[in-house]
Parts: sequence; C-alpha cells; structure tokens
Amino acid sequence: MSTIAPYEKGHWGTRLLINVVTVVVGLVWILPFLWMLSTALKTKPEIFHFPPQWLPNSLYLGNFTAAFEAAPFGLYYLNSFIIAAVTTVLTVLAASMAGYAMARLPYRGSNVVIAGLLATTMIPFQVLLIPFFITMTALHLVNTLPGLILAYLAIFLPFAIFMFRAYFADMPREVEESARMDGSSWFGVYWRIAMPMARPAVAAVAIYTFIESWNEYFIALTMTSSDERRTLPVGLAAFLNQSAGIDWGQLMASSVAASVPAVIVFLIMQRQIIAGLTGGAVKG
Repeated sequence: MSTIAPYEKGHWGTRLLINVVTVVVGLVWILPFLWMLSTALKTKPEIFHFPPQWLPNSLYLGNFTAAFEAAPFGLYYLNSFIIAAVTTVLTVLAASMAGYAMARLPYRGSNVVIAGLLATTMIPFQVLLIPFFITMTALHLVNTLPGLILAYLAIFLPFAIFMFRAYFADMPREVEESARMDGSSWFGVYWRIAMPMARPAVAAVAIYTFIESWNEYFIALTMTSSDERRTLPVGLAAFLNQSAGIDWGQLMASSVAASVPAVIVFLIMQRQIIAGLTGGAVKG
C-alpha cells in the first residue's frame, strides 16, 4: 500500500482544499496590517468616510511626519533597537554555550535541569513583573536600559537554551571528536565547529529574541518611567492615551513604522526560523 500523502499524489481536491485554507488563513492575518497601512496613508476625511474605502485617493505621507513631530519616536526607536540587539546577542551567546554543554558534557541531574527549563517556560511572564521590579529596584536598575535587558534575558534564556540543547544533541559527533583528538579544547570545538553547524538554530533564536524584545510591552511599561527610557510599544501606548484625543492617522502611521522592522526581519529569515525550530525535534 502506498504511504504517499494525498497531497503528494496530486489529488486535485486535496490540493484545492489546502490552498483555499492557506489563502483564507493568510488573509485573516494580513488584513489588519493592510488596513493599518491604508489608514496611515489617508487624510482625515478619508479615514472617517462611510462606507469605508480600502485604498486612499492619493498617498498622503503627512501622518508620518506629524506623528514623529508629536512624540519622540526616534528616541523610542533607538531605545528599542539597543535593547533588542543587546538582548539578542547575549541570549544567543549564553544559550548556545549552555545548550552545547548540556548536550555534550554529561553530568548528574541533567534531566532535572532540562525539566526545570521547561517548567520556567510555562510560567506567564506577567507573574514575574513584581519580582523583576523588586530585584531591579534593589540593583538600582529601574528606568534603565540594562535593567530591561536583564529582565528580557531572564525570560528568553530558558527557551533559547532548550532549543540549542535539542539542536546540538541532534548533530553528529564525528567532526567534534576528531577536533578533540587533535587537541582542541571544548570551547574551541563549540566556537569553531558546533556554532557554524548550528546556524539555523542561531538564526531562529536570534530572530525570535529580537522580535519578542522589540514588541514587548508590559515589562517595559513597568520598568520605565521617563520618556528618555521608553521603548517603542510603551511610546505608542502613551501616544494612544494622550488627553487631546486620538489622531487615527498618526497612530496608524507610527504603528506601521514600529512594525515594519519586525516584519522585514521575519520575511527575510523565515526559512531559518522553521529550520531552527524543527532542528532536534526528533532526538532532542
């Protein structure tokens, strides 16, 4: 009996159903972004026109310039980029070293450690807001960028370590053993051999960490109290709650500007994300 899936056999009904479902799901996900982009490019009369119109009569860029003049979004961008970039680099380095050690260096209680990592990923990060704030207050890191970076590291490291550990455990050992026999240290094997082979996992962890750090709101809201330290999501929320009323064109323009970097990064690196997430899925 053939074990080829119906889709691979070329059954037109199955292919049609899968394609229709894929298109519908894709439209459901992309329509809000397209509407946000359309609103950002409309004048105020076009925004409140009834019935609503999808396409603006002309491309109006005044909402973008007005939004960046109404609030220091350039500073918010800089803060978000610094926090996301530093968090990403530190997470990749620390998690890859820990994951490689857990996969290649046997030790007692390894299963307990792995179970503990999995358990920490199941804790809602909102539960950690008060402990984070108390700890950062004691360290005098409230309303600072290093404080936010440390908080994000605490959140993202367990999942990243688990991903790297699964990927390294699934990698063949022959090349690493040859390097060890030639006198290379464990760190040399990790840096020169294991890390280049784990590029899909590195890309997946880096992109996941960057996007999550870029979009995170609750911890940044709790840990910052001044405009100089606000991140982009917190700045957008403050812009939304301004007492003068909501200018929907400016709000949508600033939201588009905030989401574009994450969308571009994801679209460019989506194959690496899938490869990294599936790496080690069988043996890890």
